Formats: sequence, C-alpha cells, structure tokens
Amino acid sequence: SIAYLETLRKEGASIEGLFQDLLAPTARRLGELWDEDINDFLDVTRGIGHLQQIVRAFSREFCEEIRRPLSNKRALLMPLPGEQHTLGISLLREHFLREGWRIWCGPCTSIDEVVTLVKSQWFDMVGLSASILKDPEKLAYDIRLIRDASINTHIRIFVGGHAFDMQ
Repeated sequence: SIAYLETLRKEGASIEGLFQDLLAPTARRLGELWDEDINDFLDVTRGIGHLQQIVRAFSREFCEEIRRPLSNKRALLMPLPGEQHTLGISLLREHFLREGWRIWCGPCTSIDEVVTLVKSQWFDMVGLSASILKDPEKLAYDIRLIRDASINTHIRIFVGGHAFDMQ
C-alpha cells in the first residue's frame, strides 16, 4: 500500500488529498466491517495499524507540502480516556504540525491526567476524540473540569470522532 501511495504521489496526488480521500474513508470502512461482523478484531486492528504506518511514512512529506513557520500555538490532542481509536488523532496531529503548532499527543488513562496536563502546561486548545459516547453528561462535566483547571483561561476545547458523526 505504501508503494501504491508513492505511485499516486508521482502521478500528482497530494498527501493531504490521500490522507483525506483515501485513508480516512478506509478507516471508516474498516469500522463498518467490524460493525457488520464481517471482519474480526484482529483484522480491523491490523488494518488500522497499517494505516498508522502509512501516516508515519508520509508524515515528513506531508509537513513539507505547505511549509509554515513554527508558531507559539500548542495543542493537546488525544482520544478520550478508554478509547482505542487513534487514527483520526494521528491525522489531525499531522495537520496541526504542518501549520506550525506544537503538539502533545497521547492517550491518557483518566480525565485526571488531562486535568494535570492543562494545569501544568499552556495549551491553546484541547482536541478530544470519541468513537462511542456512552454518557454525554460526563463528557460535558469533564470538559468543564479541563476548562476550570487550565492555566489558559481562554482555552478552546474541541470534540470529534465517530461518536459525533451526523449521518
């Protein structure tokens, strides 16, 4: 698949276009195959892992497509605690890096870890991703905790992911 993407690049496709028009729909399709019980956990995990490898393989080239100077903007991007879906965060991370942002990415095991991070470091924004949203009130509460703890009193908090798809 990496060789195939390299061929598409030689034919003029942008990395951004490949990420948005090929990788993202592929990840969605893998999720559908899981939901429809066509592929098992191992197949889907292997597929998503391969998509992550593709993102890493083209990361430098993606950032160089449109070179932006480093900014002082800092973002914290992560799946909600307990989430295992990270491809969307990886793609988002690449976009922010290309725009010159400084990014802290990583899974936190609890909302307390997120609160500790925003209490001890400056972030302009926090991006949270969820594939399933079991308790919207808890998410609203957690967002208030993050906002109240942040040393940036004007912090922006964004949520996204499959749980928020409007179909």
